[in-house]
Amino acid sequence: MGLIRIITATCNLKTKSDMENMDFGSATPKQRWALFCLTKKDYRNVVISKEEASEIISNYKQGKNAKNKGENKANKQGKECKYRELSNEELKSEFAKVWGNDARMVEHCVKNYTTNVRLSNGAIIGFDKKRIETEFWVGYSDCGQGISYDEANRRIEDIRSNILQHFMQNNMDYHKRLLKKCEDNRNSIWICDRYDAKTGHNFVNFYFFDSEYSCDFERMKRFAKNFYKLENSEDIALIKWAIQEDAQKFEKRLNAYIKRFGISKLRCSSYW
Repeated sequence: MGLIRIITATCNLKTKSDMENMDFGSATPKQRWALFCLTKKDYRNVVISKEEASEIISNYKQGKNAKNKGENKANKQGKECKYRELSNEELKSEFAKVWGNDARMVEHCVKNYTTNVRLSNGAIIGFDKKRIETEFWVGYSDCGQGISYDEANRRIEDIRSNILQHFMQNNMDYHKRLLKKCEDNRNSIWICDRYDAKTGHNFVNFYFFDSEYSCDFERMKRFAKNFYKLENSEDIALIKWAIQEDAQKFEKRLNAYIKRFGISKLRCSSYW
């Protein structure tokens, strides 16, 4: 098969220099990783040459850069001017209002607070550092309460055959769901204090509710501290930006994890 491919390729060469510059080797691991980062497709088991991989990478970069260069620059400048995260020093000062002289707890909170923004009323919304999920489980039942053992095994095989894509999608699902809720319920975002037992701080959590008559809403209304509806449209846009910003940071962490460990630490199994 390899000989047939080489003969076919050489028939299309026009000059001797083309023959000399032709690289018949398979795409390198770095190229396959670059292809995945750009296209989000798994190229590990795809038969592709170095030249073909280079061409795809080059075309993709040129096309993407040409299309988004001006737009991305404008968006970046707009975000930098319009939205700003708190610095570490500002966060330390704010967390000190919660934990007082407990320097270790303040440092811990600052270290694990990935993205944060301050609303127009001074309240601070942020995201805790999310754990990277590397184990994926499929449940089954022998009592007719869920999928069968055989169906669970089929799903496991599907996941294992494309474990890298499943890893990315499963870990990014949290931010995708959050963004969808922000779009669907942008007029129903509710705020409450992040630390119920503490006073004099500015940290808050935000929630989305489809209905103000649900059990979850009634529970929050009854027990949450300083529970109120967010009305400011600029604050709502700020929350959406914070979600998107945190999603980009988390995606970079996922890519860095795969670059370091590959798929060696990814696991998939079933449970009863």
